[in-house]
Amino acid sequence: MSPNYGLSFFFRDSSKYIGKITNEIETFKPKYVFVDDETPPNEDCFVFLDRLMSRISRDVTFGTSITNPFSRHPVCLAFKVLSMIKHFNINFRLGIGNGSFSRRKALGIKSVAFKQEMSEAIEIIKSLWKGNFVNFNGDFFNCRSQIQEDLLPNEVPKIWLAARGPKMLDFSTKSADGVFSAYYPFMEYQVIFRNTILNGLKEQEKNIDDFACAMWIPIYTNSTHEDKEKIQKHCIKRWEITPLVIKKILRLQDKNKKSTLSKLVVHGEIEDCVDQIKNWTNHIPIIPFFAINELNFHSEIIKDINEIAAKL
Repeated sequence: MSPNYGLSFFFRDSSKYIGKITNEIETFKPKYVFVDDETPPNEDCFVFLDRLMSRISRDVTFGTSITNPFSRHPVCLAFKVLSMIKHFNINFRLGIGNGSFSRRKALGIKSVAFKQEMSEAIEIIKSLWKGNFVNFNGDFFNCRSQIQEDLLPNEVPKIWLAARGPKMLDFSTKSADGVFSAYYPFMEYQVIFRNTILNGLKEQEKNIDDFACAMWIPIYTNSTHEDKEKIQKHCIKRWEITPLVIKKILRLQDKNKKSTLSKLVVHGEIEDCVDQIKNWTNHIPIIPFFAINELNFHSEIIKDINEIAAKL
């Protein structure tokens, strides 16, 4: 049985890697293959997914990790997902979030009413997927649309909501089928994450077994001395884009604390990586999603990740 893990790709130009990536995926078979297009100028996630799905067998679940309802209106997202399911005959998860600050800035999005924005977007998408005629006039989105019956799948696709802070984590239990969170391996955050998710599910009379907890994990396997500078820069960047609400939870305002920053990216030999990730899996069931791009890609990274996932 293959380990239960996912790969999350985010490339500016995947053309030089696509052959190696697809060969490795076919060899080691993760359960999930997702693509993220949240940080400009990364590739369009659906273009990359099209390329992957045309090359990889259908026993993999595909998805987005993460896209947003501003680059594509919720109606466009709903139609796009169903078109891909119909055309490729695949399982699909829509990972959706409010968008990174750089993405929002690029699109001229000034609102910070994140919860209301996502509530409207998810309501539109779910209603369309159920075959309803949707006449919606919200604060952020408007539409008059319906999806034709022959495009509707037998099973409504699942939505995983990107969330890091307590409010959006709680909202995910009420609005989505799972949460797509980010790797912060600190006890303070793990407690907030676990309690918020479990309490939210309890209020909804849901079970943790029926709710996916996916965790986006930046990783450098078998990192070398040459990787040290890249890892350091990656950690600093991650801290810079960490929401203030998370920084307050962690009480780690001094980004010069190298020992703290170094933990924001999983790196080292195989066993080192396993030990770092187990900090999370020991507290709540998670699906690890290993993030791969130009910075950390090497010829055996998917093989290494498969080995790590098997030991979690």
